[in-house]
Amino acid sequence: MSVRQSFIMHDKEKHRALSYRQVQEALNGAGFALDEVPFRRLCEIFDPTLSKGITLEQYVGMCAFLKGSSAAFRAFDKTGRGVIEVDFGQLVYIGTFMR
Repeated sequence: MSVRQSFIMHDKEKHRALSYRQVQEALNGAGFALDEVPFRRLCEIFDPTLSKGITLEQYVGMCAFLKGSSAAFRAFDKTGRGVIEVDFGQLVYIGTFMR
């Protein structure tokens, strides 16, 4: 399912924006299960006015950020344990993929 299709499917009220709860459900369905604190921070970044709603454009940006973050993380998770150890230079390198 495309990012756009995911957004439309979760926009049940047809408001052209997803509530944070709907965003979390959509992201979980896409394989991005985030704890509450990082999820709230992500919402703050992609909803800078704190409107409590994420538009399609914001959702696409959020998904692109998460996909880039996931790819960068996996590149450093050589053992597949879901835990990485990086030095500062590696952190900066990872950060370049999360823009």
